[in-house]
Amino acid sequence: MLRQYAVKEYGGLEADLPVTLPYGDTYLTSDTNKFYKYGEDGLPKEISGGGAVRDEQQLSVAGQVLSLTNGGSITLPSGGPSWPFLYSASTGSLLQGDNPGTTQVGVTTLGVGAGANLGPTSGGASGDSGNTAIGYYALNLENNEVQSTAVGYKALANQNVAAMFALPSNTAIGYEAGMECTLSLADTFVGADIKNVNPGQSSNNVGVGKSCLQNLQDGFANVALGAYALNGAVSNMSNIAIGYQANNGITTGNNNIVIGHQAQPSSLSVSNEITIGNTSHTAVRLPSGVPEHADNSAAKLAGLVVGFVYRTGDYLKIVH
Repeated sequence: MLRQYAVKEYGGLEADLPVTLPYGDTYLTSDTNKFYKYGEDGLPKEISGGGAVRDEQQLSVAGQVLSLTNGGSITLPSGGPSWPFLYSASTGSLLQGDNPGTTQVGVTTLGVGAGANLGPTSGGASGDSGNTAIGYYALNLENNEVQSTAVGYKALANQNVAAMFALPSNTAIGYEAGMECTLSLADTFVGADIKNVNPGQSSNNVGVGKSCLQNLQDGFANVALGAYALNGAVSNMSNIAIGYQANNGITTGNNNIVIGHQAQPSSLSVSNEITIGNTSHTAVRLPSGVPEHADNSAAKLAGLVVGFVYRTGDYLKIVH
């Protein structure tokens, strides 16, 4: 006998299960304690067993019903492509996408190939805990290291420092940002096309702006702020460039500071030089002026130390 408990909720013997009911209706069997829900095709689907309803949701994509279950996957009922899904409250991990990595503590992946090779601890390394990969093939090759963040198309795609037993701790946000950080450590890149040409072991570099540090290979402690800043740097160290195309043609120079729109050093290979401004600047202004003293002794007596600038009349001098 078919009994209606409420609108679209029915119950009865399993033998009396209706062949078809409107979409969304449910049926609970009184003899076997099974719970059925009717889909868009009007057919019943069991969504529980042993009296415990599974944590399941349904949604419609392109007219087809998909089911999402804990620890399972979202699959088109027609046998179409699968979209793996895993959430673990115990490890704090969320993995989604085509071929996402296996879970360690605090791992998040989202996107086709994102974190595809992340896995458990092996070879004495610390495992893949604390990684975040969002975007097509983001952090795709890394298989045993921690604390990297890759957001964007192929961001940190080729990073794989597992053999070094180190903590890469790289951060790359943007299209192909840090794509060739193969063995890099502690690099921070924000912008498209940063270090996406030459693979290598760069470290402790900071790049903000499109195509800054684009050709970097194994440089150390460079800072580029502005589109195309330090674009030509390859193995350089300790350079600072601030401004659009600032020191973008650098070849072998180290420890330079270049500030300004298209500002360039005296040569592409110079080291230990400070440049402020470009060739269009014709004056340097100090709002408070330059202190005036009779001579070097007077300047020191006034509190100036070696390297400070003062003037005597119209002559600029440096305390020595």
